[in-house]
Parts: sequence; C-alpha cells; structure tokens
Amino acid sequence: MKKWQQKVWEAVIDRDEGLCIYCGRQGCEVHHIIFRSHFGKNEKKRGGKCWQLKNMCVICLEHKHLVHSSGDVRKLLVRALEILGNRHGYDYTGQPWAGYV
Repeated sequence: MKKWQQKVWEAVIDRDEGLCIYCGRQGCEVHHIIFRSHFGKNEKKRGGKCWQLKNMCVICLEHKHLVHSSGDVRKLLVRALEILGNRHGYDYTGQPWAGYV
C-alpha cells in the first residue's frame, strides 16, 4: 500500500471510529463503497474520486462477505451512501454516486 493510500485508510478508520457503518461492530477493513472500476481506468491514481473519504467506509467481516456475495449488492451500496450522507453531510449527486441515490 502506498503512503497516501495508508493516510486515506487511517482517515476513514478515524472517521468511522473503527466500527462497521452497517452494524456498529468492530470493523475488519476499509472498503470502497462504489467499486473502483465504476470510476474509470484513471481512478487508481492519487486523488481520484474513488479514493475520496465519502466513497470509503469501515465494514465488518460479515458485511464484507455480504457486499461481495450478495445478490443485491446495490441495496448495500445505497444503504452505505445513505448512512454516510446523513452522518457527515456528504453530497452524492455527482457521478457515479448519482446512479445509486
């Protein structure tokens, strides 16, 4: 992991207090809400929209499995955007978030 990525992860963990945004249990990882592939091929670069705090959250092991195996991933993504939007006032009207809210 690159140093700037580590700083983003630390900021997400701090913001979410290390707890899963869905259930409040101890989180196991920082996760992109809208997958990086939905932002285009230049998003691996530093400063890309997919690396903004508003597109990342802490999740627990159970929700990690649900996000990656659920037949209704969209429902979980929308819920994450609602939670973070309400908690932190994030604006999700721009692309690619607008397609989910």
